Amino acid sequence: MKPLVSFAAWLLITCAQASAAAPSTTETPPPVAISYSLPRAGEAALVIDDSHGRRVRNLFAQVPRQAGNNAEPWDLKDDSGVTVPPGDYRWKVVPKGVSPTY
Repeated sequence: MKPLVSFAAWLLITCAQASAAAPSTTETPPPVAISYSLPRAGEAALVIDDSHGRRVRNLFAQVPRQAGNNAEPWDLKDDSGVTVPPGDYRWKVVPKGVSPTY
């Protein structure tokens, strides 16, 4: 499941360490910084999928971002606001007007 466009990057995020950093299940794990680079300024979307390819979080969609290096915090929560379980997650950034091919 790797996009063919270079600026729509996938990264594997392992949440076991971040989730284990919270001393109890009632505390929120620390956020994860998702770093990426865009070839030009413009609107983009960032999505996070679990290891089975199911959408976990739409972090943002069609939001203006600058060209070059960017970073977004992910609070390790799904779209419902529930902390995700430890596991592997993939993120993808897609600039507006680009249709990645998998």
